[in-house]
Amino acid sequence: MADFVALVSQLSPVVFAVGGDDARRAEATLQAAAGGEPELHVTVFNSRVTCPYSLMFAALDVVRATKGCNRLMSSREQAGAFLERYLQALLPYFNAEDPAVSKTLLQSLTHSFARVYKLCSMWHVDHPMPPVATLMRLSPVPSSGSLASPSSRSAVPFLNALVMEHNAFDSSRSNIYMTFSNHRKASSTFRDQSLKLIFSHLLQHLRTLEPSIVSNECQYSLAVCEGVRNALLYDFMAIIVDETEETFVSQYPSDWRDILCDIGLVTVICDQQERLPPPLCTHLLKGMVGLIGTRRSFFETNDSKTNWVDFFMRRLTVMEQATGDGRLTLPEYCGTLADSIQRFIPPHGYRDIVAAPSAEPFLEFVAQFTLLMFNIPYGQGGSFSATTQLMLFWNRLTTSKRLNLQPDELPVDIEKFLPTLVVRFVIARVGQADTELDDDAIDSMIVQAETLPPLLAMPSVTVACLTGIANELQSNIPLNSVAQTPSSMQWLMYIGGHLCRYFAASLNDDMLKALQVLIGYCTTAITTYREGVRRSDAVDLSVLTYLQHVQGMFSATYRAGGTLLQLLSATFGEKLQLLQFVLSNMGANLVWSGCSTGVVRRSIEVITETCRDVPAVQLAELQMNLPPIHELPLSLKPESYKLRTLLYQCLYVLRPGAADKLEQFLAGVASEMQLTPELLASGKDNTVAALRVGGWLRDLRGVAAACSASAASFATFLEWVLERSAAFSTLASSAAELNVIVVSSLMKFTLQLVTPANHMQSVNVSSHSHNAMGIYLFQFVSGIVKGVAGTLPSRTAVTWSSEGEYYKRSLKQVYSSVEILHRCVTGDFCPFGAMQLYGDNSFDDVTVGVLSLLQQLPWSYLNEYPKVVNSVVTLLKALADNAVLTPFAAMDATLLSWCITFTVQLVDDVSTKSNMLINALQFLTFVTSLFPDVKRLQSGAPSLASPTSPGRITSRTKERIASAIVNMSPPPWEAIVLSAMRVITEQDRALSGAAHTVFPLFEASADLWRSYARYFESQHPTAKRQRVDEMLTALSNNVISSDRFYNNVVNFRAAVRTL
Repeated sequence: MADFVALVSQLSPVVFAVGGDDARRAEATLQAAAGGEPELHVTVFNSRVTCPYSLMFAALDVVRATKGCNRLMSSREQAGAFLERYLQALLPYFNAEDPAVSKTLLQSLTHSFARVYKLCSMWHVDHPMPPVATLMRLSPVPSSGSLASPSSRSAVPFLNALVMEHNAFDSSRSNIYMTFSNHRKASSTFRDQSLKLIFSHLLQHLRTLEPSIVSNECQYSLAVCEGVRNALLYDFMAIIVDETEETFVSQYPSDWRDILCDIGLVTVICDQQERLPPPLCTHLLKGMVGLIGTRRSFFETNDSKTNWVDFFMRRLTVMEQATGDGRLTLPEYCGTLADSIQRFIPPHGYRDIVAAPSAEPFLEFVAQFTLLMFNIPYGQGGSFSATTQLMLFWNRLTTSKRLNLQPDELPVDIEKFLPTLVVRFVIARVGQADTELDDDAIDSMIVQAETLPPLLAMPSVTVACLTGIANELQSNIPLNSVAQTPSSMQWLMYIGGHLCRYFAASLNDDMLKALQVLIGYCTTAITTYREGVRRSDAVDLSVLTYLQHVQGMFSATYRAGGTLLQLLSATFGEKLQLLQFVLSNMGANLVWSGCSTGVVRRSIEVITETCRDVPAVQLAELQMNLPPIHELPLSLKPESYKLRTLLYQCLYVLRPGAADKLEQFLAGVASEMQLTPELLASGKDNTVAALRVGGWLRDLRGVAAACSASAASFATFLEWVLERSAAFSTLASSAAELNVIVVSSLMKFTLQLVTPANHMQSVNVSSHSHNAMGIYLFQFVSGIVKGVAGTLPSRTAVTWSSEGEYYKRSLKQVYSSVEILHRCVTGDFCPFGAMQLYGDNSFDDVTVGVLSLLQQLPWSYLNEYPKVVNSVVTLLKALADNAVLTPFAAMDATLLSWCITFTVQLVDDVSTKSNMLINALQFLTFVTSLFPDVKRLQSGAPSLASPTSPGRITSRTKERIASAIVNMSPPPWEAIVLSAMRVITEQDRALSGAAHTVFPLFEASADLWRSYARYFESQHPTAKRQRVDEMLTALSNNVISSDRFYNNVVNFRAAVRTL
């Protein structure tokens, strides 16, 4: 053991201070020396080394060693004893207060212990591990005003670390530390056994803290306050929710009522939050955020809920008077206070808030605090998160009032604050001095601008607010100053644009004058800005947003009149002048060499949106004089040449008659195609030549997208392409010798050919029995895919300069190939059934070939590219859904097994997006539907499919797939059951898909059901296993159909949540 300590002392500085290959070799040497025995790491701490590198290595690597230690995994007694030894080895570092051991390092030690504890408790769920009781014994509660004992100062940080660690799931470490399934098991066990005890214990410590002594024991005081905060913000459900769902409601268990509804204990938190200095008060206020957002069902009566809301309203209302220590000037504290105010809305809403006796003074306090935050110059602390949260509070409060009350029921309460808030917000933002804003600041700006309009929507204040804004702009904010100030210009554009969009549908005569002033002010500001020499991408994007909203506001004026038409006449004269104003601004962006890719992209999108519904007669009168496309700045740069697709799609719409005069419209592209051999002769490293060739391919992609909605136009375009198919085939077959720009552009064009228009489900190719265009299209795209895929180098066959280079050169083209195959299956333009009947295996061969390229790559690598993963599982699902099963039958057992394993791993990964998860489960449902066929083949029963009957093609295909599954070792069924059931028990999504996946297996195999039931019971403490057995019995009860099983699954999931 002494040798190991010496080795750590020697090599740990190399691991952390040197880096590179030397560091990796040193780390590997140390890990090999430690093996799977964490006791060696404890000897490092027992030797009382003070070298930070040695301590850091031991703290990090002990987690790895613990995870692989079978001795600790199999024996609860040994695990508990090891944890006690590890704790006792760490505690002296907290008592000694050695200056060589930094606060950051001490924090790492507590986190290391918490992670080791979490692993051990996950293995042994029946009883809490001994160290919790030890830590509570070592941290006696001091008398009020007294210093904590040295043992308390050492033990409390460990309690805080335990709460924090069991609450956190790190998906980036799920493979090397703990999967979500194990995290949920450990988190739920800790919640049931220890969390409430630790929270109560820390509350008693919190009660004794005094402002006069906390500076002398800051780490102890900080750990107490953080521990209380972490317990109140604990994830009590420990489930994965849909990624679009916001979780603003605290899910405290019902058995916490006795402690949380004890107003004396909650008062301790509020009192100490007011008494203690920052940052302690900030941590306690964050804990109060959780309390304020308590779920409605937590309260047994409406009176108790109202009293709860009123209590916290009163505590926040007196905040400024109660503290007076300047904390309201601290950005983090203000942001937390704003968050606590905003948290009243999600669980409660307008009715509950105004029902509280303290509602009026509370709203007055919030209004004053909001104005205080508005006064902070945007870009400084507090102007981002705090102001955004406060704007969300007023936004949701006004929305809640309008939705829950009829117009004649609306009392005047929040309305008296809104005009002042709205006008002051606009003055503070548009009239401010110039400030440099990063991307986060601009994102926050957009959110705040979006939340503003609903504040004006209360009927009694709309006109007053709009008039107040217009008067301020005209009288107090000089237009030239705004146009020359980038941050002010951005605010004006975002605020003006969102107001125009919001009130377009409800515009009336009373609003007309104010909106006329607003639009006129913004339009003049844009003209002044364009005439200046100071250009900014951020301002250009805000101008685009404004123009997009304004043209959208007037887009219906061809068919509508009234007030909207009056506003158009007063601001632009007529619709044509508005369109020309928009196009002139967009055209200026396209020809300006300093314009960024993002601005150019948005400019093209705005042109397309502006002209989409304009009559052809009006389009013919618009002017946007552009040079040849290949001479535009966007065509000359690798980062922007792809935008030629959008531009050509836009030009197809903008130029009337393009569909009828396709040859003329594509004359420029045809000329570029003729130059292609000469351009490519200069070699693959000639980027300029590659951009020219890739450019015309991108142009064709844009035309394909533009004409895909019309069957006649698309047929004409396809004929034009197929007449020149030799040029495309030549590019595909020589892909290995081409610049990646050309190959990528070719694949994207091919993909576009089989991509339906936005509003259509299938490719717009006639399915008439005498029309062979669908077959010609399939032959063309499959030839391109086969040609390109056949030239792609593998990840291991070539030495790549970087993983990114391999992705661009090879994996990206495989991704496009998979997408093309998927669109062929779902595009409904090719008769795959007839191809099977006539023995045409071209689709099967291409599909198997492309998936075989991916089979060579490990899951850990593929998972770094979600688009690729999604494309594969979407193709597998499409093949199964559309009964195009011959590619599966053409696979050998190894490739088919890879497809199933790939999908199971996707389901097991809790970071998988919901749509991907659903697609994966649908493919697995197809696989499990083959289980009866597999069992029949294994039993030696005769085939049910006729070997010659054409009507039995699908049955024979399924039998071939089942035969491949028979040859898999191990069989895939248990892995599928575990992954699908984890979705049911641990996630709040994809319930139907998971139920349909396991139903065929549980219906046909009692062994699989019993195996899963034993596994699920083993994951719970002994005290809960009777309840678990009852739940499993209910799940399997009276399962006469998949619908009945799904109903049982719904009840089973609800019961699991109560464990």
